[in-house]
Amino acid sequence: MTTFEQQIFNMAVNIGARSARSPWHKVTKAVTTLYARLTTTFKGATHRKTVDEVAHEWQRMFPSGVAVKEVRDGTAYGEIRAECPLRDTGDVEACYRMMEYDRAMLGVIGGEFVVLKSQAEPGVRVCEVAIRRAGEGTHGLDHAHERVKRRLPLA
Repeated sequence: MTTFEQQIFNMAVNIGARSARSPWHKVTKAVTTLYARLTTTFKGATHRKTVDEVAHEWQRMFPSGVAVKEVRDGTAYGEIRAECPLRDTGDVEACYRMMEYDRAMLGVIGGEFVVLKSQAEPGVRVCEVAIRRAGEGTHGLDHAHERVKRRLPLA
């Protein structure tokens, strides 16, 4: 990816974060979904069959800062290492809204996406995510925004 593409991506992430935290956050889903469609079209994303293929196609869509760590039991686990503008804000609901980008992208690629730990949570420096094939469901995965609502500590 070129420096220009990285700059555009960083700008979009910052705009997405501000939008997700604003009183106008309801437009975030539409904007992030549109941006995900543009990304998948521009990058030539294709629907993948296995969870491993889906996860690595998701990783390929990003300029940097994301990694697939392991695939086990039908779930791919990854990390988002790039510093998020929502870091330490405690606003995991904004994170959830902002991550509509990834959920929309995974819809094109053939997967489902869950944030397990969010940089929006105090002290979290790397987002932990899970990816499953579309239609497999997210049962057994503890979504960060739901865990924080229940006020459960990080594992």
